[in-house]
Amino acid sequence: MTRADGFSIELSMEKYRIFVICPLGFEELAVSEFKEKLGDIYLGEIYPVKGGFEIESTLEILPSLNHLLKIPSRVLVRLKEQKCRDLPKLYQIMLKYPWREFLQQNNIQVKAQSAKSRLIHTKKIEQTALSAIEEYLKNHKLAGFHLKQAKPLQTIYLRFFDDMLTISLDSSGEHLHKRGESTHRGHAAIRENLAAGLIRFLMPAKLEPSLFDPMCGSATFLREYLNFYSSANREFNYQFWKNAPAKIEDIESPCQLSAFGNDRDKTVIAGIKNHSNLHLTNHDLSEIEDFPSPNIILNPPYGKRIKIEGHKKTFFKNLIESLLVESVERLGIIIPHPYASQFKPNRFFDFNQNGIKVRFLVFEKS
Repeated sequence: MTRADGFSIELSMEKYRIFVICPLGFEELAVSEFKEKLGDIYLGEIYPVKGGFEIESTLEILPSLNHLLKIPSRVLVRLKEQKCRDLPKLYQIMLKYPWREFLQQNNIQVKAQSAKSRLIHTKKIEQTALSAIEEYLKNHKLAGFHLKQAKPLQTIYLRFFDDMLTISLDSSGEHLHKRGESTHRGHAAIRENLAAGLIRFLMPAKLEPSLFDPMCGSATFLREYLNFYSSANREFNYQFWKNAPAKIEDIESPCQLSAFGNDRDKTVIAGIKNHSNLHLTNHDLSEIEDFPSPNIILNPPYGKRIKIEGHKKTFFKNLIESLLVESVERLGIIIPHPYASQFKPNRFFDFNQNGIKVRFLVFEKS
């Protein structure tokens, strides 16, 4: 079978271990999203690990993992696991692996990490593995094929732990927080997949019909909220494999979503791409009398890149008090660690934002 772009499709029914990587601390949220969106098609075990989770599945699930999940940062396919204690052995392992079942090109890179193993020099590991793969591709007449058609750089990951080698192939390519659309970013914008994770933490059961960000900046929270169930419109590395699956599962939003954003900086909101369900205003927060949604989320300035007026402790205290009005059902706000301990939220979530330790506080009515 051949696709319109000329690439052949040879779907393998073999099962692989697939590692879905996510930001540290976001593992449970990533599993929750996976179960909601793909739990009906994947009925196997889910294995939580530090920095993500693993599943066992055929390659047919790769399109859905990459296109639909918003919290993960990368999806790796585990190709092989074997004991390896020296470079000559590594060379033979890489030379004998049937790379032509996946690769249609020789523009590749190898990234290695090692712990508690005899092989510790990652640069030598990468050079040895790359030399072996290039010899394999040359022997099977794949060298130079990439000159005929432009293809993205393919990445092979090697992990050594206790002399056990794990070989993985990156199915994603660019980091998954890149959604495939040109977006305007503010001075201290939160990364898209972190924003998606915090939205899931704020609304763990299901997305509520509306959300308001009173300091929206480039509206990352609101865009992630509106696009939580949509498919990413970009290319992924797996699409350029020989046995490239194509089917993406269809998922529906549980309700019609409406997002409301406000920022007192006109130049920031002027660059936000129009969205039919995104409504923007330009006011100082003190000027807003009625909030357009009972659900509020925000990433206020911390005083690092954007200056804030007065003492920080007082600033955050007054800000939260001004938002916890009678009409608000749920408030999620990011506060730097030194100033977060003064509050007693219903729930909180610690993570790292642009090198700053922060806490996402959730206040909600009982």
